[in-house]
Amino acid sequence: MKVKSVKLSEIFPYYDNPRDNTNAVEPTKESIKRFGFVKPILVDKAGVIIAGHTRYVAAYQLGMEFVPVVYSDMDDEMAKKYRILDNKLAEKSSFDEDQLLEELRNMEVPTDMQAFFFEDINQMLNFSLDSINQQAEEYGGFQDDYSQVDEENFEAPSNEEAGESEEASSDDEEEDPAKDLFVLKEREDGSHYMKVVCPYCGNMETIEIED
Repeated sequence: MKVKSVKLSEIFPYYDNPRDNTNAVEPTKESIKRFGFVKPILVDKAGVIIAGHTRYVAAYQLGMEFVPVVYSDMDDEMAKKYRILDNKLAEKSSFDEDQLLEELRNMEVPTDMQAFFFEDINQMLNFSLDSINQQAEEYGGFQDDYSQVDEENFEAPSNEEAGESEEASSDDEEEDPAKDLFVLKEREDGSHYMKVVCPYCGNMETIEIED
């Protein structure tokens, strides 16, 4: 099998390709920029792509003039069968999630590579400040008005009780550092944030919530 450097304009997509690779184009572009074009495009004798449509689109969008190509001598019928087989084989494989998590931890995955492993955290959790406020209103709104407190029947805790409560609260915080996860917080400047845990690397992260 010989890999050749071929002009992108000399190979052509198979327009009846049944696979929709739209969502894979951006990650593929990032992969090419970081690691290079390490997997050649497989084409038939006429230059029509058998395998590698996503890499072709990524290369086109990156403005590449030449790409690595392997020419196959498959006939049309065999090429059609291989296109389907190649796509189906990718669906058959899956990650051992525990092993993947361990591998990512050992790699200490930098922030600029996290897009290779999971979607943007805001998108993944599928929430926004508006949706949180809307849900809160459905359940009676946030308790931010304490003017309705029944002053006549209100009893302030004694200093002793208050001290015990603070101690218990402090102990709880030490025992359960994750108790603030997925809780919407507001800073003094009015901006909002939330603490979450990356499902892959296990690190606690702070994400900014757009108002």
